[in-house]
Amino acid sequence: MEGYIRIDAVLKNNDQLEIFLYVTVNENIKIEKYRVHWQDKSGKLIRRWDNAPHHRKIETFPHHIHKDGNVYPYKPIDIIHLIEYLEKEIK
Repeated sequence: MEGYIRIDAVLKNNDQLEIFLYVTVNENIKIEKYRVHWQDKSGKLIRRWDNAPHHRKIETFPHHIHKDGNVYPYKPIDIIHLIEYLEKEIK
């Protein structure tokens, strides 16, 4: 079995967060592809985490983060880490 999960949320400061997951289900649930897109209320990108395989030189390939117009290595993101990260960033 396989499917898509998409969550659109408005954060307490009115930023927008979109979480997109493509999952497969056999004996376990596996996240095959993900994208977490965080933008301010005017639509300006703040951060985007994803595992699209287009930055092959990144040491954490395919996992990476887009920040300030650049791409950086980043470990695979999980929902608990994401919530903790957002709590620290949004005051």
